[in-house]
Amino acid sequence: MRAFATAAPQAIPVLTHTLREHPGSHEIQKEGCTLLSLLAHDPKNVSILASEGGMEAAQTIFSVSKKNPQLQPLAMKLLAVLMKDPNSSATVSPNLLIRAPIFAPS
Repeated sequence: MRAFATAAPQAIPVLTHTLREHPGSHEIQKEGCTLLSLLAHDPKNVSILASEGGMEAAQTIFSVSKKNPQLQPLAMKLLAVLMKDPNSSATVSPNLLIRAPIFAPS
């Protein structure tokens, strides 16, 4: 994990680009969201995420997770972390959140 965290500045742009380019691949969305969520535990990475398309990637994940009860909570957590970043001016369209179904925890 330490090596992955060290590579975060180089990995984040690749991850966010890949997520935006492959919205139809639920496996890519799930794995990418998981990796971004792990990286978002470090405040330095949150700023990188915010500046490197993390919000757009999280919105893509959230949009494609409508039929995936495991992916949607991951995407929502990632969006929440990015929205809390004091250096980010990112916003989320209310329509994005209204349209997505919320799955009850099992």
